[in-house]
Amino acid sequence: MPSPQVLAVHRYFWPDAPPYAAMLRNIAGRWGRDGADVAVVTAQPSYRGGQHKRPAREAIDGFQVRRVPAVAGKGARAAVDLVAFPLTVASAILSLRSAPDVVMCSTVPQVTLGVATAAAARARGESFVYHCMDLHPEIGRLSW
Repeated sequence: MPSPQVLAVHRYFWPDAPPYAAMLRNIAGRWGRDGADVAVVTAQPSYRGGQHKRPAREAIDGFQVRRVPAVAGKGARAAVDLVAFPLTVASAILSLRSAPDVVMCSTVPQVTLGVATAAAARARGESFVYHCMDLHPEIGRLSW
């Protein structure tokens, strides 16, 4: 039986500062140790002034990491990233040579990443898991 292929997506990944950046490294590493073929799609580190730039592609803890462009900053820049990063991720998923069995993303950026990632996964016939972390006010508005 072939190893399951898992693609995990999150705006932040190690060595970035948000807690999920380190958590996802542990999650992906565990999946790999359990026999899955794991890849992560993320952005360049942007906390701490972006001083920890990483290669666009690298292997970490036995899994592949691909860093796509993102817009770092607050205010209008954050609003642009709320749309631009999910669209970039969706494009990256759609351009993969082989389809993963499962695509998982979390709630950062809020809602928009889930919508874009789910649509790209669905278009390729892949399973999708939305890892809901913090509840954000917009989810209440969307649920009514």
